[in-house]
Amino acid sequence: MIRVEGQTPYQAVDTASFAEDLFVELFQETFGLDKTQYLVNEYPCENIYGDNCYIDYALKTDLEAYAIEIDGEQWHNPALVSVDKYLDDLLKRNSLTWLGWRVYIWTYRQLVNEREKVKSELVQFLGQSPHFKIYDDYLPRQRGTVLELRPHQEETLQRLQELRGEYNSMALIADAQGTGKTTTAVLDACRLGLRTLFVAHTLELLQQAARRFRELWPQARVTIIDDYSGPLDGDVMIASIQGLHNRLSQFAPDHFGYIIIDEAHHAASPSYRQVISYFQPMFLLGLTATPERHDQESIMELFKNEAHRLDLKTAVEIGELVPIRCVRVKTNIDFSSVRINGIRYNYRDLDTCVHVPERNRLIVDTYLSHVPGQKAVVFCASVQHAAEVAQLFQESGINAQLVEGRMKKPLREEILDQYRQGIVKVLCACDILNEGWDSPETAVLFMARPTLSKVIYLQQLGRGTRRAQGKNALLVFDFIDNTVRHNHSVNLHRLFRSREYRPGALVIAPQEQMEEEKRRLLSGEKMDTILPHNIFVRDYELVDLFDWQEEIKHMMSLHQLAMELYVDDATARRWVDECKITPGPDLELPMGKVTHRYFSQERLEDIREQLNIPARVPEAIREDFFRYVKAGQMSFSYKPVMLKGMLRLVNDKGQAELGALVSYFRNFYEQRADADLQIEVSGAVINRVKEMNDFDVARLMLTMPFEKFERKFFLEHRKDLNLVGFVPALWKRLTVEDKAELIEICDRQIERYYARRVGKE
Repeated sequence: MIRVEGQTPYQAVDTASFAEDLFVELFQETFGLDKTQYLVNEYPCENIYGDNCYIDYALKTDLEAYAIEIDGEQWHNPALVSVDKYLDDLLKRNSLTWLGWRVYIWTYRQLVNEREKVKSELVQFLGQSPHFKIYDDYLPRQRGTVLELRPHQEETLQRLQELRGEYNSMALIADAQGTGKTTTAVLDACRLGLRTLFVAHTLELLQQAARRFRELWPQARVTIIDDYSGPLDGDVMIASIQGLHNRLSQFAPDHFGYIIIDEAHHAASPSYRQVISYFQPMFLLGLTATPERHDQESIMELFKNEAHRLDLKTAVEIGELVPIRCVRVKTNIDFSSVRINGIRYNYRDLDTCVHVPERNRLIVDTYLSHVPGQKAVVFCASVQHAAEVAQLFQESGINAQLVEGRMKKPLREEILDQYRQGIVKVLCACDILNEGWDSPETAVLFMARPTLSKVIYLQQLGRGTRRAQGKNALLVFDFIDNTVRHNHSVNLHRLFRSREYRPGALVIAPQEQMEEEKRRLLSGEKMDTILPHNIFVRDYELVDLFDWQEEIKHMMSLHQLAMELYVDDATARRWVDECKITPGPDLELPMGKVTHRYFSQERLEDIREQLNIPARVPEAIREDFFRYVKAGQMSFSYKPVMLKGMLRLVNDKGQAELGALVSYFRNFYEQRADADLQIEVSGAVINRVKEMNDFDVARLMLTMPFEKFERKFFLEHRKDLNLVGFVPALWKRLTVEDKAELIEICDRQIERYYARRVGKE
């Protein structure tokens, strides 16, 4: 146990982190806590020159990728920051735009002083109820030596042949990291013998792919295509997406017979779509790792057929990756007061808790007691934390080294090479080793960084799951700090829903190995024959697997409930507070100053009955729409003006370009101004229409009249396509006569509104 009495707390100051926390808070208020799972913090990317950089928050929908940057005004001032940093930031954002990202930037001052405006802008930029998707490309990537051909690879090669025999021209391999997807793809390309293009994401992967092709297809001439110059001949050409963009016009569309897209999760982005749509190969193959993530729709739209799928858990169970053992190291450090925003712990709170010498000493003592002399990686909460732990190891006679992103590349490579040779025994890092680095010989991981992110945990876990000679299993030391239930960090048992815990025992392994170990433990066999470490495997306890992210997965947030009841969030919140919905929420999650409420899906009909709100059936949507329009409840003139515009502008699918609708909406009020007619009641924003830009008008229209229709599921805003339209169930039921009648209703309501309400002023 760790004693912390009398310890002077470490004070961390990170304005950027505070600003990012504020953004997440506003994002939650706008879209709900459940939507925060789609925000990826510190998303890794590259500029056009291949240099690494990070996006504050990444988001994606069906067709768009969003990069969100949260900054202070001074960080864009070249007089206050170094010229290099200023230019690097500019290059990053220009590169993101060029690669097809939509880049949005808010400042710390805006988040603090203009909360409602920022939330309004989020709705404008992302839509009222955007269909966010999981970023599969932020998952662990294993890179290393060629694997021997395994049964699942044979199966995949056979299936690819079958797909082509069925006249399919594309497919996807969705196997876990470290299972030999590239090897399978190279062998398939070699078998076909067509001119091949291999598209990878980083320089390291380009070089790795080139080595793999030269090893497995030695007769082929392999060329790496650079961005602007160099030869374009070869049987196999390896290229980055940037390099292809810059030289696309130099190829005929049918130049390649076989195209392989590595890390195919990128393929749904505009930059990849442009390249893929340009070429006309005989066969297109995508490679991606997809461990137990639910979103593959956008990828499958491109690749159509799934040749093979192998998730991490299955890969371990069939012996493709090593079994995983775990020791839970409990501390008495109190994390219960550490604030969380639904994505991560508050940086300052976490840093203060983690910077306790006794906790760091426990890490070193655990290593010395159980795995002395073995190569291990310690994942820490911050660079400073990693530096402190490395120093403690060194003071204990262990050659440990800090690895961090600010190091010069040659120094970092030298340290990693010394680790491979066994000169360095322990590596201490924060995020730098999460991806792009492989160490098959690593058999011990220390998870000393509390994190709420399953993605980050998986990334770090993936550093040790690859098989190697003499390696029987990966041993994970999970550091478990004191927290409240909703505040638990991710750990191995929670990740794989394994409730039974014995120190050092298997958590994931082939079924027969799991059963054999259990039998030996029950028979009382000596422990050192089971686990060759100084660990007492016989101790037993049950693990609390409560995971609020899993708990709410099939529940309704208050926002979702409001939408089901066709009311706004404030109304639904008031009904809960007034106990009109009984019993109350099925789950309450305190997150900082806000408590999020969730309801079981099974209660929806009971709640509707309590409030006398009938469920809408598709057949009744036309009548409901007419009833709502005819009711004509208006505080302003906006609803009939906007609806009339939509009815006049929509295409045969019931959709209209947002820009066209904004122009129609603006022109209506500008014409009144030009005719010297009163525009609206006093105090209405639209009275300044001549001073407003299109963005201001769009924001007003989408957050005032449009939202009313959207919340009742009559209209929808496709942010990714910049379209607004009627929901398909309603549109297909509206006749030509209906549309004409609706326009007449809108005209009457506009006339009546200006005669009765505005005319009184």
